[in-house]
Formats: sequence, C-alpha cells, structure tokens
Amino acid sequence: MLRRQLLACLLAALLALPVGAMPGSSAAIVGIATNSHHATLQRLDLRAGATVFSGDVLAVGPVGSAVVSLQANSLLRFGADSSARLLKAETRSRIAVELRNGLLVYRSSSAAPVEVRVADAVIRGADDASVTAAVAFLTPERVAIGTEKGSLTVSTARDGRSVTVREGESVELSLADPSPAPQQPAGNSKSLSAGKVAIIGIVTAVAITAIGLAIRNNGLTRQQQQNLVSPFRLP
Repeated sequence: MLRRQLLACLLAALLALPVGAMPGSSAAIVGIATNSHHATLQRLDLRAGATVFSGDVLAVGPVGSAVVSLQANSLLRFGADSSARLLKAETRSRIAVELRNGLLVYRSSSAAPVEVRVADAVIRGADDASVTAAVAFLTPERVAIGTEKGSLTVSTARDGRSVTVREGESVELSLADPSPAPQQPAGNSKSLSAGKVAIIGIVTAVAITAIGLAIRNNGLTRQQQQNLVSPFRLP
C-alpha cells in the first residue's frame, strides 16, 4: 500500500511539471528565473528558481516584472505587460528572445550572446560583443531600441537592411503588414516574421529619452522603474 502511494505521488508530481521540464527531456535550458512579480511561464505562476527551457513563453502582468539569469553573466529583465518566447540556439550558447510586446532590458555577454527578435528584425550586439540595451514597445506598431553600453546591429530579413546603433544611441522600428513578396527560392522560406515586417528608422542619440518614456508609461511603480533602468540598471 505504501509503495502504491509513493508511486501515485511521483506520478502526480511528474504530471505537474511543464513538458520541457520532464526528466530526460531534450529541451535545452535557457536560464533560471531569479525574480518574478505577477509573471507566468507556460501559463503557470513563475517563481524564483524556476528553470526556463527553450520554447517557453514568459508573460508579465500589468504591474509585474520578471528577471531571467543566463550563462556567463547575461541577464534578461522584463517589464510590465511583456510577452516573449525564449529560445536556445542550436549553435554556441546564443539565446534568442522573440519579444511580442512590452519592455526588455538586457545584458548580453560575448560568451553568452543574446539576440532579440521583433517581427522580422534581429537585434544583436555588434560582432557579438558585450552590450547592455533595451527594447521597448512604445505602441503596438512602434518599437524603440537603445543601448547604454556597447553597440547593436539591427537587421531586417525582408529588405536585407542593417544599421548600427552605437553606445548612447537609439533607433525606432515601425511594424507594418507585409506587402505581397515575390516567390522565394526553395530552401529560403523560413522567416522570423510574426505576421509583421519591421521598417528601420533613423538612428538618433536619444536612447535614454525613448526607453525612459516607455518605462514611465508601462504601469510600473516608481521602485520597479528604478530597478529596471538607471538608465538601464542591471545587477
């Protein structure tokens, strides 16, 4: 009887785990949640110490925040009303963040580079060097990208355009519905677009102003704002 009870408890515990966390799962580990407030992972309450697996979707409530620590001192900090899917690249130790809305302030190291994807735009540290940066949805159609330390490269897949955002600068993306595109050769159909395409604006030296405005307008308390950015405060 005792053995049956133990087996029943073990089965219940296994069923309560997310699919990516099942023992023996081949899902790659992205990082560990080190702080969470009104946030979910795979629609379950996100708690400090939880393991984040490749493919997991993280969502933050209207007055919440979440922090995920990665390898080699890289770190992700999500603001209120944020939603993103986290992925582990097949090569090296790169982490990809598909940001769908909200605010992401992050630190990317050369040993564990982070790339952020918005529609068909890819944001990376220049030459995969260390960078401290922020990506913020100002509106559903406007996204500000700024860097406090290091330089970023912002590239779009559809038109093949690429710009460099240097330390202290920012650039704005406009998201639009794609116009009909010519048929692509076989093998080139994979796209990062999530139904929208990104149009890169002009690089300006107002990174702190643009990102700070997004943080003030996203429903965070004053303390949460200070924790997120000063201008981009990361532990």
